[in-house]
Amino acid sequence: MQKILTTIAAGAGLLAIAETPVAARDAEALGDLSLQDLMAVEVEVTSVARRGQSVKDAAAAIFVLSNADIIRSGATTIPDLLRYVPGVHVGLVNGHTSAVSVRGLSGSLSNKLLVMIDGRTVYTPLFAGAVWSKENPPIADIERIEVIRGPGGSVWGANAFNGVVNIITKSARETIGTYAQVRVGDEQKLGFEARHGFKVAEDSAVRFYSKFERRDAALNTAGAGDEDDWDTARVGARGDFALNQGQKLTLTGSLYAQKYSEINVLPQLSAPFSRVVEDRYQDQGGHALLRWTGAEGGAVNHSAQFYLNHDQFLDQRVTTADVEYEAQFRPLDGHLMQFGLGYRHTWDVTKPIAVGGFEPPNKDYHRFSAFVQDAIALFDDQVELTLGARLEHNAFSGFEVQPNVRARWSIDDRQTVWASAARAVRTPSRLDQDAVSDIRVLPTAPLPTLLQFRGDPDFESEELLALDVGYRVQPSDSVSIDIAGFYYDYDNLRAQVPGAPERQLGALIPHVIVPINLSSELAAETYGGEIAAEWFIDRDWKTSAGYSYAAINVDPTLGGQNPLARDVFKSPEHEVFARTGFSLFDDIDVDIGVRFASRLRQDQIGDYVAADARIAWRPANGVELSLSAQNLFHDNEPEFVSETPQTPRSNIQTSVFGQLRIKF
Repeated sequence: MQKILTTIAAGAGLLAIAETPVAARDAEALGDLSLQDLMAVEVEVTSVARRGQSVKDAAAAIFVLSNADIIRSGATTIPDLLRYVPGVHVGLVNGHTSAVSVRGLSGSLSNKLLVMIDGRTVYTPLFAGAVWSKENPPIADIERIEVIRGPGGSVWGANAFNGVVNIITKSARETIGTYAQVRVGDEQKLGFEARHGFKVAEDSAVRFYSKFERRDAALNTAGAGDEDDWDTARVGARGDFALNQGQKLTLTGSLYAQKYSEINVLPQLSAPFSRVVEDRYQDQGGHALLRWTGAEGGAVNHSAQFYLNHDQFLDQRVTTADVEYEAQFRPLDGHLMQFGLGYRHTWDVTKPIAVGGFEPPNKDYHRFSAFVQDAIALFDDQVELTLGARLEHNAFSGFEVQPNVRARWSIDDRQTVWASAARAVRTPSRLDQDAVSDIRVLPTAPLPTLLQFRGDPDFESEELLALDVGYRVQPSDSVSIDIAGFYYDYDNLRAQVPGAPERQLGALIPHVIVPINLSSELAAETYGGEIAAEWFIDRDWKTSAGYSYAAINVDPTLGGQNPLARDVFKSPEHEVFARTGFSLFDDIDVDIGVRFASRLRQDQIGDYVAADARIAWRPANGVELSLSAQNLFHDNEPEFVSETPQTPRSNIQTSVFGQLRIKF
């Protein structure tokens, strides 16, 4: 499958370049707009209220990465793009696994975060999180990334717990013509993307794309060498069609395949009581999505969406079918009412792998949901009060209610104050309730002791009560400042609690099993805030900076005494970033970023400073050559250690690569 997709990717890219019509070659070329031209347009966001609104009117801590930010960052993955978002922590576990979190409680499965791509939730109910390696659309096709720091469960549902990452790609109407890029480097050995878009009617267009990447392995510390390299190929398409009477139809689809290794340290009951193994995996999958949007401006605005998603990763197969309907109308002056209904059916087929398995191996589950939200304009729209709630029923924890109250006060055209109170949940996953995994063997006498991880069939939803406040100000036309603070109270967090020993005297090698039972017993609170600022020094020079603070207190009755319960400590308390981007001449751009993260106590990773840099030259219209360096000053050092005990610590290396981009 991977070889087939690689061939398709290369062939589709060459075909797109060869068949580009002459008219398409007059499309907007790279580098025509300055930084301020690209940034000055007031950005409309949809992630906070599930409807379009300006950033300054959003009653939430939201940060937007524009297409210009994305391209000029030099980043080639979604996690790398998120490194310069306030309140977001990104740590690479190895060559193909990333831990991404918002405001603490980090983990390699990102299970406190909801991730969406064009309205499709990229979430696996096996592990309760996002698998970042398989969610990597073409970077140039991304219109923007909206990041909410704080819960969004009242509109987006369970698992929009600590935050939401909403990745929105460009309409096919915005990608007419041909685009291609080639990347070559040391760690990022080879990358290729190609896209071709064309009109099928006056206001309707289609694009096809292909993508291939080959990445080198991180340096693991288990003595097995560099074995977690990663190859991935992806092909896809998007169509945007204008229908009668202002209606719209969007179709998207993709297929992917990736090949990689997992290095694991597995327990054994005889000396030396562990062994290092390499498992090769070939993942594959795809999706199809259809979204219909009714005409705007009517008494009721309707939309409906259906998608089908299939993934096979780590030899586990998961298929999801999701359908939802939403309506928006104004029942009274000053009220904007929204409501929606949704249904999701997921079924999986699993089998044991080196690190463990699920019992029962196969399962299917359903989720029903409904939400309602009323935005009330007060005092001539100077104040907006939003009341909302979402009711869900899922197969793991039954009924869940997630209410939310938001308020926004526009003091004047340059200042906004907002506040929010919400309840959110992270529903249990198959890992929480059904997983079994051998962790390690202790060489105790007279019998060795096997530590065995076990899920809890009665595991409850993790719960969050959240208070958020914020202030935005634009003291001048060229400077903007965003300040946010939070206090979060958690209950039923996941913890690991040792059980009573079980003697296995009849086994081939007699031993003792100590079950490490998963339990939803941990309580904690976090508090902190972020400050971010942007300054357009002149038309072609933008500087931004941010500071994030997140502290955590854990209930000492469990988390303070049991080291196995301390996954919640896997986030830095302090993070700082600064970026500057400017044009030396009309055809040369320079972008430099520096970031700091304080120590991770549990992982024994110290404070570190790293830098990223990019210089780009446009020798001709529509042609750009660039040289990028990532992770400078922090070469061959760990960033994050997986909470899975079998996964060894890996050191992340500095990466340097060159890239050619062509648009015509």
